[in-house]
Amino acid sequence: MVNDAMGETVQNGLDFVSANGYHFPLFFDSRNEGFSAYGTEYIPVTVAISADGGLVDIHVGGLSEQDLQSMIDQLLNG
Repeated sequence: MVNDAMGETVQNGLDFVSANGYHFPLFFDSRNEGFSAYGTEYIPVTVAISADGGLVDIHVGGLSEQDLQSMIDQLLNG
């Protein structure tokens, strides 16, 4: 069972998402590949990636609902 420095596991994350009824794709960076690929070392971080794998936006720190919606709109509308 892979866990991070705080003892969190992928299963804990999946259980949380399921229990709260969330339906969106998740990426668990258990081997720090995302950190390396997108040049970030911070948590929380939100990375918006286009369908072809290109970096659209990156935001370090918490996001307001309005900022997250703007990021999503940018992804959907190009």
